[in-house]
Formats: sequence, C-alpha cells, structure tokens
Amino acid sequence: MESWLFLGTILVIAVIAKNKALMIGVAAVMVLKLIPMLQPWLLKLGSSGD
Repeated sequence: MESWLFLGTILVIAVIAKNKALMIGVAAVMVLKLIPMLQPWLLKLGSSGD
C-alpha cells in the first residue's frame, strides 16, 4: 500500500511540475503493478467466454 501512496505522490508532483517524462514513467510503473492484482479477474473473464 505504501508503494501506491509513494507513486501517487510522485505523480501529483509530476503533474504540478508539468514533467511529462516523469508522468509517463510513474503511470507505466502503476500499470505494471496492477497486472498481478487483475490476474484473477482476467482469468474469470477469459473462462466465461468459452
């Protein structure tokens, strides 16, 4: 949970500073952190299509 707060804080700072490279980098890391959390949901979604 602390890592999400840290990334969110950095994202807010990047938005305030209008630093697009930092915004993209932080957003990419956040998306990569979401993949393991979404895996069970994606597996259910994939199995329901059979």
